[in-house]
Amino acid sequence: MTVGTDMEKTVFLCDDTLEGIYSAVYEAFLLKKEAEKKHIQFDGRESMEFFTEYIYVDTDKGKAERVAKGLQRRFGTTAYEQLMYVLCCDSDRRADVFYHIIDLGLSLKYPESVFSHLGNQWVMEGFEMKRRASREMHHLRGFLRFEELKNGILLAKLHPKSDCILFLARHFADRLPGENFIIYDKKREKCIVHPAFGKWYLHTGVKMDDFQNVEYSQVQEYFELLFKEFCNTIAIKERKNEKLQQNMLPLHFRDCMVEFSKN
Repeated sequence: MTVGTDMEKTVFLCDDTLEGIYSAVYEAFLLKKEAEKKHIQFDGRESMEFFTEYIYVDTDKGKAERVAKGLQRRFGTTAYEQLMYVLCCDSDRRADVFYHIIDLGLSLKYPESVFSHLGNQWVMEGFEMKRRASREMHHLRGFLRFEELKNGILLAKLHPKSDCILFLARHFADRLPGENFIIYDKKREKCIVHPAFGKWYLHTGVKMDDFQNVEYSQVQEYFELLFKEFCNTIAIKERKNEKLQQNMLPLHFRDCMVEFSKN
């Protein structure tokens, strides 16, 4: 498709995946136009505007890999991880913010310092996205609960607001290297599979029905009852403060925690 240059703004439409966003970033940088007139949106969620050209970008793993390697090389490990937090956030604007932060960073002498430029509207918005995602990830590192299946595999289910399963996979692979475990994101229908002492990998399109008939080990059932009894025993009813408890442990985490399950 021939890209025109007479339109006031150009919007690249992509899949809501990491590879899709990277592919759109690749195409956006190829277009010779000011960054403020180029935007990235997710296909199917856009509102059409006048004097705007819309370009559908096919996901290309080759282009996505080139973008990923280039960003890691130019921004460094720390700043690249911060950019990944932006892409984890539960916002439809994250791809557009991600692109404009990159564009700003590449214009700086030291791209790794891009998040210190809080006077820039894109950086400020991205900083807030990064903060929300990293906060939820910090909670999940402590709140995630693994349950042992009859075959010895550890299974954890969650439905986070942020798309943080890759960060969690890296965290728990480092702490549980000798365990076979699965982390399943119910909201996005994908899971991380980690074989003991092996490399973890990502599965997509995994339905909740696939986990309906799993059998839990007797040890799991015993320790689950023991843990619930422990939580009930140490509780002081006279000092119960549900509002404070919700600040420390938000409700949306609890249905995936064994101590709050009713079974």
